[in-house]
Amino acid sequence: LVEPPIRHESGAAASSQSFGRARPRPRQRARRRRERQRFGSRLTGRPGLSPRFGMAALALAGFKAAPPSKSPVGPIAFEDFEALEAGQSHEFVSPALLTPSPVPTPRRPNWVPCRVSRPRKDRFELRAEDGAFMLGARVVGGVCYVSTAEAFVASTRLPLPRPFADAQAAARAAPKNVVAVVAPREGRNKAPVFELVLVSAQRGRAARPLCEVRPSSVWCDRQGAELRRLAIALPESAPTAHYTHDWNSQPTAATRVALHSKLPVWNRQLGCLSLHFGRKRVRASSSKNFLVYTAEALRDPKRRDDAEAAVFQLGKLAPKTFALDFRHPMSALQAFGVALAAFRVKHSRGVPRISRAEAEPYK
Repeated sequence: LVEPPIRHESGAAASSQSFGRARPRPRQRARRRRERQRFGSRLTGRPGLSPRFGMAALALAGFKAAPPSKSPVGPIAFEDFEALEAGQSHEFVSPALLTPSPVPTPRRPNWVPCRVSRPRKDRFELRAEDGAFMLGARVVGGVCYVSTAEAFVASTRLPLPRPFADAQAAARAAPKNVVAVVAPREGRNKAPVFELVLVSAQRGRAARPLCEVRPSSVWCDRQGAELRRLAIALPESAPTAHYTHDWNSQPTAATRVALHSKLPVWNRQLGCLSLHFGRKRVRASSSKNFLVYTAEALRDPKRRDDAEAAVFQLGKLAPKTFALDFRHPMSALQAFGVALAAFRVKHSRGVPRISRAEAEPYK
């Protein structure tokens, strides 16, 4: 007995070894070709262009269709294909990284919990609690280069160490895969001032600092050591532009938001300096633990002793891992810049020493 030949819906006979779908008819192939052309015109903005060209261009440029991120600040992905053709893709910064979190309320504190990992002394990664990548940084010659690419931390294509006068000079010489730079400059009495500056393709214009950090130290007689203190200045107007050249071209804001870190106090029971952090996020002592308040909160005795009234906290969780929590008026990029400055205070020279009365004028 011989089995009858297997026939498809189109009526064509198939061999006993073919297990795939039947080949589509000419009309079906033409309809699918038209659908691909319509989809390609929507993707690339050019009528009648197949989407294969657009995907090939994105693959050559290093961009891939990333799945939706679970980051607490929102999706972080490049979706502007017109800027890719204009050559401005390296200036793109996700608005989720530039926009501060919503204003806190009594019911919703709107904290953004993150973690900073430090696999090496010159490499940093900012990730969400679920492990979603947000920002990465590398230190070369005292300059912190910040990027939104996860492979940037492990890459070695970075400029040679050069002495820069400030962060703006370092931003003008930064490579294309860098979106921001954190570098110190000499302030009053040659004291270091760390600046967070966005990198722009318009190298001639002076970039606006997105954040300024002024470190200082206070001598503690009981402990016999120096306590670090940070004075932070943020622009009052939050950046809304997606591209660094748009943000740098905006008029300079006259007013700034002043933030100060709280100094630890002597604990008689423990016999050491202690600082109370909120939500049990910090588990180990470190000289890089900081709790930052606004100037208004420090003047209020009730809010000054409440860890939930802070706007930024950086504390050690485990070896090479730190908890980084922030909320309004800080954004993710600004909080990461403050953390990088806090890590680099130890390696900077000329940090001024002030008295405890000067460090705590609110008391």
